[in-house]
Amino acid sequence: MPVPFDQVLPAGDIPDLEDAPLWRDTRGRPLHRQWGGATYEVRNHLDGPIVVCRTAEPTATNYPLAQEAELAFHRALADTVFADAAVSKGWDTDNRAAAGAEPGGDRWAAAWVSNGVPGFSEHDTWDAAHRAMAERLDEMAGGLVLTGDTLTAQIASAHLRRCANQVRDVVLTAELGDAVRRGKAWMKEERLVKQIATGLDINRRFLYRVFDGTEWRRR
Repeated sequence: MPVPFDQVLPAGDIPDLEDAPLWRDTRGRPLHRQWGGATYEVRNHLDGPIVVCRTAEPTATNYPLAQEAELAFHRALADTVFADAAVSKGWDTDNRAAAGAEPGGDRWAAAWVSNGVPGFSEHDTWDAAHRAMAERLDEMAGGLVLTGDTLTAQIASAHLRRCANQVRDVVLTAELGDAVRRGKAWMKEERLVKQIATGLDINRRFLYRVFDGTEWRRR
């Protein structure tokens, strides 16, 4: 009996699923990712491209078209990042980006949805994930944001461009905090705390919070 389309089924109910090879995208890369304790993949099954989510109770969904399966695969990954995002920016649910840590792991990822098309990229550091997020927001801003009218699209683009710079500011502020913390002992020894605080346009009390790591840090 053929596997029905667009129904979430227990993976174990689909015959020959484990024998089906991994689906490959247009660049020849297998659609297979592990993130947050789950494995996401697309299998080239006889009945069509099947998206498999392997958790404690693996599920599978058959799609009529390969493009639909690839979108579902990327959306599943993106949704996991959005759910635990450290930072999330955007215009609406179809135009947004986020960066987040892998639950229970030490990897980071950027996720995005651009005019409804999801994407995901994995990174080794907080900084890299947030820079990737900013780049995606800039790409959205530089493209056509589908809003229904030209004026709203222009406003959305300007907003997304500002969001990209806000994310970059978070990264640069954390880098500044690192530099300040590295100089903590030297500033105190040379009695330069007040001078540095004045140069940074902050008060001494705030500078001590930077020293302690409660301000200007990676969140």
